[in-house]
This record gives sequence, structure tokens and C-alpha cells, in this order.
Amino acid sequence: MPKEVVADIFLHTLIFPFPRVQPSGALANLGDWSTFSASRHPLLSFELVSRNWKDVLDTFPNLWSYVNILIDRISSVTYTRYIGDQLSRSRLSPLSVSICHSDSGSVTRLGAFPVAILMALFSVNRRIQTLHICLPGRYFPSMQQLHLSFPTLQELVLLSSSETSEVAQHLHFGSLPNLRVFHATDISNIDKLSLPWHQITHFTNRHVEAGRGLPAPRALSILKMMSRVSVCRLSLDLQFLLTGVVERTTLSKLHSFTLSSVHRQGFAFPPVIPSVLNSLILPGLLDLSVTCLLGVTSLDQVGTFTSIRQLIARSSSPLTSLYFDNGAIIQDDLIHFLTNTPTLQDLRLTNTRGITDEVLNHLARRVDTESDSRVPMFVPHLHTLHISDYIHTFHGEAYVQMVESRWTCHPRHLKSVDLCQFQVNVFMTKERADMEEASILALSRLDVLRSEGLDVVISTRWLN
Repeated sequence: MPKEVVADIFLHTLIFPFPRVQPSGALANLGDWSTFSASRHPLLSFELVSRNWKDVLDTFPNLWSYVNILIDRISSVTYTRYIGDQLSRSRLSPLSVSICHSDSGSVTRLGAFPVAILMALFSVNRRIQTLHICLPGRYFPSMQQLHLSFPTLQELVLLSSSETSEVAQHLHFGSLPNLRVFHATDISNIDKLSLPWHQITHFTNRHVEAGRGLPAPRALSILKMMSRVSVCRLSLDLQFLLTGVVERTTLSKLHSFTLSSVHRQGFAFPPVIPSVLNSLILPGLLDLSVTCLLGVTSLDQVGTFTSIRQLIARSSSPLTSLYFDNGAIIQDDLIHFLTNTPTLQDLRLTNTRGITDEVLNHLARRVDTESDSRVPMFVPHLHTLHISDYIHTFHGEAYVQMVESRWTCHPRHLKSVDLCQFQVNVFMTKERADMEEASILALSRLDVLRSEGLDVVISTRWLN
């Protein structure tokens, strides 16, 4: 087998960065939001197999360019030996470096940040193109001891893995002229970072714990600076918002936008996602994903979907994909959206309580073309329709007629339908029982379309 092929196989065995896992047992009660699972470097085992495999590892230094550094209770000499050996074998290859902490014990017992790691970073700072720093908050100030700079850095990932989320003020990376990708998790003050925001093309800011995310006003201030951003994933904290004149920002290059809000127990905050969407104009938006109130089953208010409809209309976005979860929808909003978004191909509305017979009839309407074929009148290119809603908001017959209508169009675009119906464990009236029986009978007709090639999934979810 050619050495190039063997090297490519070896490359696919590498794990970078170490996977993040949720702590359990005693660690979960000691302030650790996450830990990292490590494994022996596979290349160290490969070179013991045969002289040929060792020759491959010596011939292709890029195999050693993915450096996972795990902070544990080991001596500085051990760090120096391990890191130094790998950096030496990588020669002059561009580096991807990940620094995280061990899952072998509590963060509070790991001691000070190892100076050997800082020295290693300092020695190769001009080769580092990807840098992941996933550490307890108290370690971030140590990162500045040598005033590190990374002139070739392209991707930066930061995660605060303990109770401290305000750590950005301790990080100063210099000019970063090549930085394009920035991801942050559980850092609540990333707006304090001195980053070249105007260069960023891929941006993520998420939090898994309520109270550790960006408030909407600070998130908007960052978005205004990212004129080149094309992919953005943003997780918002629920907070009281000041009302006033909306100042809109145009992000012409943004084509993929993911928004979510995290529920805060015991607080009655208004919806936060509309405050962001109402402040933006996104003329190039293709994919939009909105998840409301993570952590609870109660629905967000109807104003959130209204802000989506208004954003698409205001921006004239060529939207192809919409995912909306855990928010109420006004029927007229949804019909208006479907009527005015002809580019839509993928629609997923989950836990919305907004699907009605009128909406389904709207989707079923067809028009004749000059070639005597029939095409859908609205969202004609729709190929994926996934819905989860309460069973009593629409009739199964209306749903099946809509699917049958779109399946018989030419050209045929429909490929996948997924219907999850919510059932509530309460006494069922005869009228409700008859409606459910009729729906089951109607939905059975979709078996014919399944045999013809349509991807059909029908399920029921019981709610207490």
C-alpha cells in the first residue's frame, strides 16, 4: 500500500479535540460544567507495529500537527517531554492545538496552570492555525503571562468549564490578522474580547447554563461589527429589554443563522429572539433555525414567529430552509410566510401548535402550467416537511390530501414528510375519539406513497 494512502488512513484515526463529556457523580457537584475524555495518542501505538508504519509517521510530519494537551496532576517535566516530542515530529507543519482539563479529578485539585504549556505555545505561536482553550475560568488569567500572539491563527475556540463565565477580560491575543472562525461556550462577556470582529466569517456563542449567555443588546453590538459573517449560531439569555427606536443592521453575507433562547427558572421575561430579528436585515439568508426556551416544554409567545415572518419579508431573503421549535404560531403569520417565500425547500415546525386545516389546504393548492402539468401554488420547491403538533389542531384527512396533492405534481419535489402528533393523557370525548380514529384511517393511505418512494414517518408523543 502506498505511503500516502497509509498516512491518510492514520489521519482519520486522530481525535481532535478530545471529546467533551458531562461530569457525573462527585464531579458534578464541584462546580465543573464539563470535563474531557482523553485517550492514548494512536500514532504512538502505530509506530510500534512495523518499521514501514514508523517510516510513514516520520515521512508525513502533518500527522503530528494535531496537539491535544490535557491538564492533569502530572509533573512539568512530563508535559515538556510529551509536548516537545510531538512538536518536534510535526517539524514546520501548521498546528492545531487543544488545551483542556482532565476528567480524573476535580478542577479545584489540578493546581496552577503548568508553565511548560505556556512555554510550548510561545515556542510555536507562529505555527498555530487552530487553538481550542477549554479550561476552568481561573486558568484564563494565566494565559497572558507570556503575552502570547498568534499571527497565523485562523480558528479560535473558547470554553469556560467551571462556574466562572466572565473571563474574556483576561485574554489578549494581539492583532490576529488571519482569524476567521470564533466559537465561544459559556463565556458571558465575549464582547470584552479585543478581536478583529470585522474579519470573522463563522461565529458561535452558546451557553448550556442559564445566566451565562449574552444579553440581546450586547449580542447585537457584536453582530454590527461582523460585516463578513456568513454562518452565525447565537444563544441568548432571557432578560428584561428596554424598548425604543429599532436601529437595523444589514448583514449581507450572512446565509446561515441559528438562534436559541435558554429558559431561566423563576423569571417571567418577555421573548428575547424578536429583539434580535427585528434589528436585522439579511438579504442573503438561506437557512434559519430558531429554538425557543430551551429547557422547558412551554411555548414561546407568537411574537417570535411573527418576527421571523417580518425579517424574511423585510430582507427579501431567498430562504431555502426554516426550522422553528417550541413557539406558538398565528395561522395568518404562517400562511403569509408560505405565500411569500417561494424559494423554501425544507420546512420543519416542531412543537408549535400552529398547524391548521386551512394551512394544510393552502399547501395543497395547485396551478396548471403551460405544459399541462400541475405544480404547487405555494412553496413549489418544498421537498421536506416535518411537523409536530397537537392532534386536535388539524384533521388527518387534510394532512393526507395535502401530501397526496404535492406528491402527484410534476416535477415532483416532495421527498420527506414527518408527522409527530401530540396526545394528552386526559379523558377523551366521543367527538375527539372519532376524530382520532378518522385521522388514523386517513394516515394509513400514506403507506401507498411510501411504497412509491416517499420517505414517510408518522409517530405519536404522549404528554402528561
